[in-house]
Amino acid sequence: MHVHIVPFGVGLAVVNALAETFEVRSDNGVCSWQKAYRAGLPVGSGTAPPSGSTGTRIIFEPPSGARPPDLAELRDHFVDQAHLHPGLRLSLNGEEFHGPQGLLGLALQAYTGDVQAAQTLWHRQEFDGFRLHVALVGEGAGTRTRSWVNGAETTSGGSHVEGLERALRAAGWTPELQFLSVVMDDPKFAGPTRAELAVPGMAGRVEKAMAAALRAQRK
Repeated sequence: MHVHIVPFGVGLAVVNALAETFEVRSDNGVCSWQKAYRAGLPVGSGTAPPSGSTGTRIIFEPPSGARPPDLAELRDHFVDQAHLHPGLRLSLNGEEFHGPQGLLGLALQAYTGDVQAAQTLWHRQEFDGFRLHVALVGEGAGTRTRSWVNGAETTSGGSHVEGLERALRAAGWTPELQFLSVVMDDPKFAGPTRAELAVPGMAGRVEKAMAAALRAQRK
């Protein structure tokens, strides 16, 4: 199972092969392991004293002449990812991104009405090989939908969105904002751009889970 920090990513193996230098260091609080590469070739590895924190840090130098990233676009992706994964902390140019309220926090940032008066639902659920994360805010005739699969935004929705919308229709709720993320072992998409999820049975699983969450909210 893997997630994407930015859309259309090529993976760390390709980044490593193209980078001038590439280093990875992973700490578990007791010991630290690190490995370094130059032009895709290993130049050193081994253990090191613990850094005092836990997690994995990746540092790389892009190849000379590479086009610099669009920092505004990258910042938007970091905001999304911090809310898709509430335990994740990201930083860019000294700014830290952390979304403890998950997708609900992201949806509330986009909501234009009275946040205090808005009807909301934040639901997270883990299955065997499948994690569901949903935020619903407000009510209105036109619903704005954002959806993701393994961290990559599915701009055309797909079977996960279909399942959510079935549950909402049955409950009689048309939220102004519906944000939905699934993380799964083997996602299948309707096309090469990964814009639409097409997993048999996914709509039914999401519908069942969200129907139960909506019933629980009404109690």
